[in-house]
Amino acid sequence: MNTLLLTLDIRTESDVVFVRQRARQIAALLEFDAHDQTRISTAVSEIARNAFLYAQGGRAQFSIAGGAPEHLIISISDRGQGIPDLPAILAGNYKSDRGMGLGLLGAKKLMDTFRVDTVPGHGTTVELGKALPLQAPKTTPQLVLRISAELAKLAPTSLMEEIRQQNIELLHALDELRSRQLELDRMYREVAAANTQLEDKADALERTAASERAAREEAAQARSELEQLMVRLREANERLVVGSVLAQTMTEDAEQASHLKDEFLATVSHELRTPLNAILGWARMLGSQQLSADRTQHAIAVIERNAATLAHLIEDLLDVSRIVAGTMRLATQPVDLAAVTGAALDVVRPLAAAKDVHLAFAPAPDNRPVSGDAGRIQQVVWNLLANAIKFTPEGGRVDVFVERSNGHMELRVVDTGQGISPDFLPHVFERFRQADPATTRRYTGLGLGLALVRQLVELHGGTVEAASPGVGRGATFTVRLPLLAAAHAGDAGGIAERRIAASAASPMPRAQRLDRLRILVVDDSADGRALTSLLLTQAGASVTAVGSVRDALQALAVERPDVLVSDIGLPDEDGYALIRHIRQHEAEHGGFLPAVALTGYARAEDRARVLAAGFQAHVTKPVEPVELTAAIAVVTDPRRAPDL
Repeated sequence: MNTLLLTLDIRTESDVVFVRQRARQIAALLEFDAHDQTRISTAVSEIARNAFLYAQGGRAQFSIAGGAPEHLIISISDRGQGIPDLPAILAGNYKSDRGMGLGLLGAKKLMDTFRVDTVPGHGTTVELGKALPLQAPKTTPQLVLRISAELAKLAPTSLMEEIRQQNIELLHALDELRSRQLELDRMYREVAAANTQLEDKADALERTAASERAAREEAAQARSELEQLMVRLREANERLVVGSVLAQTMTEDAEQASHLKDEFLATVSHELRTPLNAILGWARMLGSQQLSADRTQHAIAVIERNAATLAHLIEDLLDVSRIVAGTMRLATQPVDLAAVTGAALDVVRPLAAAKDVHLAFAPAPDNRPVSGDAGRIQQVVWNLLANAIKFTPEGGRVDVFVERSNGHMELRVVDTGQGISPDFLPHVFERFRQADPATTRRYTGLGLGLALVRQLVELHGGTVEAASPGVGRGATFTVRLPLLAAAHAGDAGGIAERRIAASAASPMPRAQRLDRLRILVVDDSADGRALTSLLLTQAGASVTAVGSVRDALQALAVERPDVLVSDIGLPDEDGYALIRHIRQHEAEHGGFLPAVALTGYARAEDRARVLAAGFQAHVTKPVEPVELTAAIAVVTDPRRAPDL
C-alpha cells in the first residue's frame, strides 16, 4: 500500500525545476544521504523534463511504498503520444534527432527500481523507486503530516539558485569522476602488472613442467581478477555517461536562464524609458512656458499617468521579488469574491470605456466566502481584467463570471481579444514571457502580470488556468479558490461584502487644511524638499526645509515646530537617528513633537520599523498631497489616535 506525500503538476520549465527541488527536499526529510539526494533529484528532473518537452506537461506524485524495506516512489505521468520505441531506447540502441533515451537510461541507473508503462497515443507513466535508508523513520500519519509541514515552510528557490545548487552537485560529481579516474589508472597499472606476471608465469611453465599445475591455477586467478577489473571499468564508464548527461542538462538550464535574463533586462529598459520619455519631454515643454492652458493641462495629465505607470512597474517587480524570496505575507480573512470582483471592475471601467470595450459581470447567486487576503485577491482580479482589456480590440467584449463549483469559488474572465497560440499557451504564466517580439512592441508591460496572478492564487491554495481556441479567437482565464470551511463561514460572507462595499463606496479623501501649522521638512533631495514645501504651503502651513540631520537639529534649537516631516534615507545620519535625538531630548526636557516619516521605503516591515522608532505616521513616496496632509492632520489632532 502506498502512502501519498505530494502531487505536483508539470506545466512549465519552472515546474520542472520545482519538481526537482521537492524531490531533493523529500529525500532529505527521509534521511537519504547527500549522494542519494542528488541521484533522486537528478532522476526525477530528467523524467519530468521529458514529460514537459515531449508531452507538454504531466504530473508527479511522491509516495512511500510499504514493504521491507520501504521505498520512496516517484510516479511521473503524462498524456502525450507514448514511447513507441521503448525497448530499443532502454537497450541503448535507439537513435533519434530528439535524443537517444539517455534521460530514461540515466534515470534508470540512478534508482533502485524503474518501471515504464506506455500506451501509444494515450501517454506514459514512469515509476522510480529508491529503498529508504536504515535510519529513515517508520511511515506513519504523523510522519506524513511532518513532511507536509516541512515542505510548506520551504519556499521555492529561484532558477538561478537552483542552477547554483546543480553546479555544486556537478562539482561533487566531477570530484567523484576524478577519483574514479585515479582508480582506473591504478587498475590499468594493475592490469599491466598482471599481464607481466602472466608472461613471467608462462615463461616459468615452459622452463619447468613440475610447476605446471600451480602456474595454471595462478593464471586462472589472474584472469578472474582481470575480468573483475574490466567489470569495474565498464561501471566507471557508465557513470561517466550519466555525469555527461547531467552536465549537459545543467549547461542548457544555465543558457536558458541567461537568455531569459537578457530578454527581461531589455524589456525593463524599454518599459522604464517609455514613460520616462513622456515625463521628461512634457516637463521640458512645461518649462518652455509656451503651452496654451489646454496643452498645459494635457501635459500635467500625461506626466501623472506615466508616473503612475512607473510606480505600477516597480510594485510588480517588488511583488515578484517578495514571492521568490518567500517573504510575501497574506492578511487572511473571509473574502467575498463577487464583491472583490465588483470593486476591481469599478477600477478598470474607465480603461475599458477608453477603448470602447464592453464589460459584463454575472455574480454567483449562491455566493460563499473564501479565505484570503482581500487586497491580493483584488490584485489578481485587476490583473486579469486589465490584461483582457489590453488585448481586446476596440468594440470588443469582456465577460466576467463568479460561480460556485465543487467546493470552490470560480472566477472566469472571457474576452474576445487576440487569443493565445497553442505554442505559447503552456508558457502564459511564466515570468518575463511575451508571446512574440511583435506583441512586445504593440503592447506594453514586463510580462509579470499573469505570473503574479498564478503565484498569488497558489499562495491562497487555489489554481489558475488559461484556455484559448487560437490566435484571434479570444481567451478564457479561470481562477479557483477553496471555499472557507463551513464551521468558520457563518455570516462571514456578509461581513466581507460589507467591508468591500464600504471601501468601494467611500468617497475620495479631501486635502486637509494645515492653517498656521509650523512644519519642519527634512529631505536630502532639493527637488523633494521644494515639492513637499510647496504642497504644505498651499495647504496653509508655515514650512522650514533642511537637507540633513545636523541642519534639522540646528533648526529645532532655534524654533520648535508643530510637526516634523522627515525622509529616512539621509546623508551622514538617517531619519531613525534624527527621531532618536528628538525623543531623547524630550525624555530629558519634556515635550512631544509629532513626526511623520515621508520615505521611499514602502514595505510592511519598513512601516513597522518607522513606527517602532518613534514616528507617528508612515507615508510613502511618490507623495500624494491628500495622504500627506491627512497624516499631518491626524498626528497633530489630540482627539485622534497617533498611529496611522
